[in-house]
Amino acid sequence: MTEGNPNQSIFDYTVRHRIALERYSAQDSKRVLKWIEDLKADVLAQMAKATPGRKAQLDRLLEDVASIHDATYSKISKDLRSRWRERAGLEADSQIEKFRFASIEANISRLTTDAAFQAAMSRPMDGAVMSDWLTSMSNGARGRLNKALTISWTEGESLDQAVRRVTDTVEISKRGARTLVRTANTHISNAVQQASAEANSDIIKEVEWRSVLDSRTSPVCVVRDGERYPVDSGPRPPAHPGCRSIVTEILDGFAPPQRETYSEWLNRQPADVQDEVLGPVRGGMLRNGTFKVSQYTDPEGNVIPLKSRAAPAQTAREAERATKASFKAAEARTAASFKAAEKNTSAAFKAAEAKTKPIFKAAEKRTAAAFKAAEAKTNISFKAAEKQAKARFKAAERETQERFRKAERETREKFRKALNAAKD
Repeated sequence: MTEGNPNQSIFDYTVRHRIALERYSAQDSKRVLKWIEDLKADVLAQMAKATPGRKAQLDRLLEDVASIHDATYSKISKDLRSRWRERAGLEADSQIEKFRFASIEANISRLTTDAAFQAAMSRPMDGAVMSDWLTSMSNGARGRLNKALTISWTEGESLDQAVRRVTDTVEISKRGARTLVRTANTHISNAVQQASAEANSDIIKEVEWRSVLDSRTSPVCVVRDGERYPVDSGPRPPAHPGCRSIVTEILDGFAPPQRETYSEWLNRQPADVQDEVLGPVRGGMLRNGTFKVSQYTDPEGNVIPLKSRAAPAQTAREAERATKASFKAAEARTAASFKAAEKNTSAAFKAAEAKTKPIFKAAEKRTAAAFKAAEAKTNISFKAAEKQAKARFKAAERETQERFRKAERETREKFRKALNAAKD
């Protein structure tokens, strides 16, 4: 804790907890995105088996895709509800731990897991309760997928083009799911925090809104930063999807937590917190003065690899050797968040697209002949030409048959005359 000021200790704990919550959300996102990726593979497999150009085939494909989609999102919803209930219980424990961290001697009431979960599920998040958000996520993803398949089908796109269209559509759904998971966990944390504060209003009088102030801060969070609200009323984060703001409890009789930048806050944290946030190598470099928080990411928010920095090579090698074992552990814990950041780059998307193509090359070759035949049958000009050719063929056939019959009659007449001449 921060000596002599429980409010500062409560704020420090809240920020640390929010950092841990981001990692928890990354784990949840990884699970959900894996299921959505499996859904995409199943949809593409169904596409490879369908025959383009036939309305009945499109209807059947949409039915199959709807069944796959509903099964996947039902599994996602069930899993998230279970995880959210677990998260609510952990958040209730966290509220008790926070006041222990601040050395508050008062008897703090702990919410039951049921009460904590009910507080989160009943409180609106950006205008809707969490169950409605799950429904909206599923319906939105299904609508986008149906639209992509219908457009691809009616425009006669090749299988390769259709795969790209569906892949782009699924990427949109994945981004939406990632935002929902992150925002939902933030919502649960803040809903339980508020319910716990209300249950302990004898010692907690108000809360203060703290926003992350940078180029990505929303206008509403800029305005609310530093504002104080009663325990039982006023706005609470998340103010919008992806909101990064927090509220911190204010106890009477103590100074409010100091205003500082994230860099200032991190620099005064103990080594274990710095290592948890930055990783052991960067944490060690921060402490020996060879790394600044501003060097952690590029302007787009992507983590800058250590090898890309201009830090002294010897210092980096020494730090890496000294923390090799702990670095591997930290690398494993943060793999999901690093991969998510990497996937936001165009290079990673192209790589994912390149991996998708080979999967369906074999199917495309097998269906090439059938596709071309179906495409030819749906071509109006080809049908007209075919009809004209048949008419010409029949006319020629009739003319040939008439000529044959005329020649036959002439031959018979000549034969008859020759026969009569021979008799005479």
